[in-house]
Amino acid sequence: MSNYICFAQNVDEIQFILKNTKKKLTVVPLDLGVQLYCIHNKIEFIDPIILIKNSFHYSTINESYHFLNNLNYHDVLHESHQKELKAFLRFRFHLIAFLMEIINQLKLFKKIDEIIISGWDSYHDTYSSKNYFISYIILNLVDDIKITTINKISHEDYSDNSTYDYNIKERLKNDKDYIFLTNLGYNFFRIVLTLFKNNKKILTPLNKISFFKKIIYNLLGVEFIEFKKKENHKKNLIKLPIINLKYKGKDVSKILNLRIEQEKKNIINLINKSYVINDLFQKFKISFVITNATRGIFGYFIDAAKNFKIPSMCIPHGTLSKSFDQFDLIYKKTISEAVTSKNATFNTSQSDISREFYEQNSNDYNKIIDTGNLIFSKTNEKKRNKRKKKQLLFAVTVKNLQSMQLLGVEMYYEFIDNLYFLENFSKKNNFDILIKLHPGIYNELPLLKKIFPNLEFSKKNISKIFDKSFATISFSSTAIEDSLNSFCPVILLDRWKRYKHCKAETNVDKKNSAIYYVNNENDLLKCLETIDVSEKLNFSNFVNIEDNKKNISSLINKYILKK
Repeated sequence: MSNYICFAQNVDEIQFILKNTKKKLTVVPLDLGVQLYCIHNKIEFIDPIILIKNSFHYSTINESYHFLNNLNYHDVLHESHQKELKAFLRFRFHLIAFLMEIINQLKLFKKIDEIIISGWDSYHDTYSSKNYFISYIILNLVDDIKITTINKISHEDYSDNSTYDYNIKERLKNDKDYIFLTNLGYNFFRIVLTLFKNNKKILTPLNKISFFKKIIYNLLGVEFIEFKKKENHKKNLIKLPIINLKYKGKDVSKILNLRIEQEKKNIINLINKSYVINDLFQKFKISFVITNATRGIFGYFIDAAKNFKIPSMCIPHGTLSKSFDQFDLIYKKTISEAVTSKNATFNTSQSDISREFYEQNSNDYNKIIDTGNLIFSKTNEKKRNKRKKKQLLFAVTVKNLQSMQLLGVEMYYEFIDNLYFLENFSKKNNFDILIKLHPGIYNELPLLKKIFPNLEFSKKNISKIFDKSFATISFSSTAIEDSLNSFCPVILLDRWKRYKHCKAETNVDKKNSAIYYVNNENDLLKCLETIDVSEKLNFSNFVNIEDNKKNISSLINKYILKK
């Protein structure tokens, strides 16, 4: 294996590097697509799975948590705005730490003599797939290894550098009483339908929605508001955090401060757009605000509702669960940032799993409502007996390089390793295994099918898959509660012995549990055999088995209609 190491964040970049160097290179893939490309084309690469240990996850999330919590946010005052800034800083810090760990491990094993990078350095938008940043980070972190840059590095900014003032294009009437939904995603159609049946008018921002769906929503009493922008030529003075941070002996301040500078205009525009929300809440009669997301502009609707003394409710679309140690606590608090709000009048708990999270973090919230399932998938229990005993569902969340989470999310290289594991398990034990892909990796479907021909991959709505699945296997995913609410048992597969998503049965011989936790092939097989002979799985220990229509109706009657 060559000690000339190249780093690449996508297939375009690795193709460019390989085409423009005559040296025999070993690739360090930094993305699922790059690693699949190397496997398929038999390109020599170092699998990060041999370099990154659990201890890295623990120490890094601890460091990022304290760094972000001790940061002075200056003019970024609102909770939802701070969350937005925290998110992109957290992701970049995780990436910095990840690169440093890989390079340090390669140095430790004397596997690196020279680093070859593309020199690509560009910015388009916050999480654009066209952003390139690896070359810049490595050049600013590494000073004791020879670095060869194919292109002379020169930062290219393709973003819209303008700042804007906003107004709302609307045809609303002052005499109407509105329920405000911050968006229509994550099964919020159920909320809309129940409000319509109770003759309530609904107001929501116009996001990407088909013309046909817009007509349907209009018929259901939904009115849309549209943000219109006008370029602001005034100099916007805003004081943002200035970072002074060393990590493992390296000064990472310059890299993180650049990240803030890249997003400065987006933060200013977020704040300016928020001013218009204040005007909206003052001008029209909004009696209640409901959201399923609490970061950025969606979260600001909740912040504004508090300021204008309008009751609000957060219905999380993500899975919240109890923490089992200090690192688990940090990770789960981080995940909760995007789907809960301390400013909401009410946060809803849709299961016993999330109830334990709220009990553990009760001081962070106002009132918690135990609602039962509202927006998770739901399947009739009678369909359980029709499921194929040999079909398993593997549900996974894989984050890309720009949204790198640690500890409770499987890394891209772990996902690949699990696919090899499951393909082998499938052959040995005669199971059909369907892999439900996360939307973020849909583009990798062609290569996945070629490399893993004995696995089936799907982009279908997950609610349509539970009907045919005997059990759901997952490391961590919102699919866990979707599965339980669809009377499909869950097996938490943690081959890395790093993360237990929620309370689960560890004794694989014990019958009738709806959730098991396993680490290896033998226990996985035994667990499936136990589920097969179980007579009554205890779904009610984890989720409320009442019908979601009844739960939604009860919630709206009590807290919105006040019947």
